[in-house]
Amino acid sequence: RQVTYVLLEGFTHKLTGKKVRPITYIADFVVVDSDGCELVVDVKGKKTPEFRLKEKMFLAKYPDKEFVCVQYDESAKEWRNLDEIEKDKRARKRARAKKVS
Repeated sequence: RQVTYVLLEGFTHKLTGKKVRPITYIADFVVVDSDGCELVVDVKGKKTPEFRLKEKMFLAKYPDKEFVCVQYDESAKEWRNLDEIEKDKRARKRARAKKVS
């Protein structure tokens, strides 16, 4: 189920009186285990700059929640952690660069 988390509360600017909307993050899935621990899952093709910022804000505000970003890996035919997929891609790119040199 999708759950909305508030990363920064909305507020009114003291000098201008302008209202600023809150910054929120909507999780793709939230899994609660039998101990009550929450796993927040996001499905991404790529981490955008906006998402990276929200991820940092989420981790800072909700340190008690486990957060994982996943992507379906066609070659492995399974869901994998996006950070691990990106790490593997960088390693393959370095290996190709060494072959060329």
